[in-house]
Amino acid sequence: MEQTVYLDIYFLINFSMDFLGLFLSARLVERRIKYYRLVIAAGVGAAYACVALFLSAAGLWRLLLDALACLVVGGVAAFDRRALKSVPYFSLVFGAVSIILGGAMTALFYLFNRLGVDLLFGGGGGGDGISVWLFAILAGISGLLALKGGGALKKRAVRKRGRIEIEYGGRRTSLSCLCDSGNLLREPISRLPCVLVELDALSSVLPYSLTEAVKKGNITLIEERERSRVRLIPSQSATGKAMLVGFRVDALRIDMGGGAAKTDAYVVLMTEKISEKGIKALVPSEIVLGAA
Repeated sequence: MEQTVYLDIYFLINFSMDFLGLFLSARLVERRIKYYRLVIAAGVGAAYACVALFLSAAGLWRLLLDALACLVVGGVAAFDRRALKSVPYFSLVFGAVSIILGGAMTALFYLFNRLGVDLLFGGGGGGDGISVWLFAILAGISGLLALKGGGALKKRAVRKRGRIEIEYGGRRTSLSCLCDSGNLLREPISRLPCVLVELDALSSVLPYSLTEAVKKGNITLIEERERSRVRLIPSQSATGKAMLVGFRVDALRIDMGGGAAKTDAYVVLMTEKISEKGIKALVPSEIVLGAA
């Protein structure tokens, strides 16, 4: 049975779905991605979908090609040479979101088709066709389902409390920590995430000059050999803008119940108490998900 495919419409449909999938993935991993990057990445994905119509590859080879295309599309959207490790993770999330979107679209299409809903939007009804308006509605509903479903899965995957181990200069300490999805701080040069830690809890690990400099708000007091590890982290909250002091320790490990896992992040030194319940550190959810 032959089927006519209009490449322009096919490209537009795939572009729309890829853009929606990339947008939802960025929301789920709490990653800020500029819209022009999403547009370019969605265009690459739609172009591959059109080219794939003429490929003879099947079975395992086709699966490998699709996986490679997913990695490329995710890489185009989320590429950051200062944080290359985040690209495969984002591509994996994008692939999962695309599967959820595709499944939701298919299920809703057959449901609406059986109910004859397409007739209300200028479609033929009862066939394989679908109107542009109904496609937009299905995409919107599927996107909402993917976002809500992904958010629910993420909440279940992330354990709220755990322990974090910080090591510097041969000394180490273990502190109670809390997963904080609102912690979106990043070191501006490396784009590494930041873990907020009470300064007093690290007095046995960090150099005396560093702790005194942070307490007095004068980073010139930091000894020269330590200055290369220090970064100023811009922060904005309800009380206004501020510059926080970030420090690169020798090792940072997090254990949220599944065993300790080494992670790469800056430690932001907080002079005020983080919690009255014994919590000494706030860990961003992306680190917790990576450790899980």
